[in-house]
Amino acid sequence: MTIKKSSLLAISLSLCFVLAISQMALGQANLVQNPGFEDATNAPWTMWVEGKDAGAAAEMIIDDSESIVGNQSMLINITAAGADEKRVELHQKPFIATNGDVFTYAVWAKTESGKTRTASLRSNERADPWTTYGSKDIEITDQWTEFWTPVEMTADSVNLGIYVELKDTPAPARVWFDNFRLYLGDYVPEDIGPAAVAPHGKSTSTWAAIKSAL
Repeated sequence: MTIKKSSLLAISLSLCFVLAISQMALGQANLVQNPGFEDATNAPWTMWVEGKDAGAAAEMIIDDSESIVGNQSMLINITAAGADEKRVELHQKPFIATNGDVFTYAVWAKTESGKTRTASLRSNERADPWTTYGSKDIEITDQWTEFWTPVEMTADSVNLGIYVELKDTPAPARVWFDNFRLYLGDYVPEDIGPAAVAPHGKSTSTWAAIKSAL
């Protein structure tokens, strides 16, 4: 059977169109504002420090000495833990979401040389009943690493938020964050830095192999 050049061209164009649509689906728009802290201000990011009345103290610093992309990152500098070691949270809201939506929430992080800090990625309703739609406990080291968690909506929301929680962190402590992402769809790795840490602590490559086997 002979296939005309015009037919081959049509097939090729169709395949290109399908590939383009697939790439668009994989590369959903990032909903996070000022995701890499390249703006001159912290906005719209906010920080909450638990235990300030007991002496806890932390500061947000836009730092041009550390970054995984761009020229800047966000440094959370915990200067005092107070009477008890408490929580420090870096927040952004609001996002609009629909029941049944599945997002990916991802961020790059590192700590000071030779230190390890425990933290949590969380996405929840930023008002009563404070429903959590995605969460992951993480361990931040002194090497830039991307962490991520799925966010699975079980209700409509006009006040969805994302945040990183540093809990019971001894002071002083310095933790950097960069390149936050929140987008519709499954996790898509970026071609920067080392491999991301997937749910359940598996590397991206391992997690991808396991998913393909399911």
